[in-house]
This record gives sequence, C-alpha cells and structure tokens, in this order.
Amino acid sequence: MDSERTPPPGDRFLGWKTVKSLTGFSRTTAWRRQKAGDFPTPRQISPGRVGWLESEVNAWQASRAPRSESELPAFRVAEREEEAKALAASTPQRRGAPNAAPRPKPADPIPRAKPKRGSGDEAQRAFEF
Repeated sequence: MDSERTPPPGDRFLGWKTVKSLTGFSRTTAWRRQKAGDFPTPRQISPGRVGWLESEVNAWQASRAPRSESELPAFRVAEREEEAKALAASTPQRRGAPNAAPRPKPADPIPRAKPKRGSGDEAQRAFEF
C-alpha cells in the first residue's frame, strides 16, 4: 500500500450522502471541482465503493469559511457598504414616515375594445378553399 494513500489513524471515510450533506454539492459539482483541483478526491475503499477522508473534507470546509470584516480586502468592504446603501435606498418607506417620497399615482387603465366575433358565414368563408 502507498503510505500517502492510507488514512491517518482515527480518520474515517465518508460516503457520498454525508459529503453531500456537509457541502451541499451535487455529484456533478463535486466532480467538476475535483477535476479543477478545488475539492478533495475520493479514495477507493473496495471495488465499486469510494469514500472521502473526513479530515480532507473538514480542511476544505475550513479553507472556505467566511472571513470576518477585518480580514476582507478594502475593496470588498467598500462593495458591502455600497450594497447596504443601495438596499436602504430601494427599501420602500412606510406611509406617513417623515421624508417619505410621494408615491406616483397609478396610470389609468387603457380601455381595450373586445374583438368582434364574426357571424358564422364569415368564419366559414375564411376556411373555404
């Protein structure tokens, strides 16, 4: 056996259902990320059976953990501030709230004429050959 392919003592293999519940990935997404080198590859346990090492999946999750605001690059912090301002500007104000912009009146509905139904003779003439 290859020493780098054998799991460390105490590590366990996870089946696909467990990996899916931990990551939320579909099989196709996991496969694509494995091919790109962005996700742990499964190990063959026996013929027709593979598993992911729990330590590798946990390490992958830790590398994807959300960062705190202080660790984000400056441009990301600025983007979040802009998003918050845009969201606040697009949120409708309550009625009677101070500084509320007046709401535009709805446009009058355009009266539409109902299509006329032709008499039976006209409809029949349209289909005569």
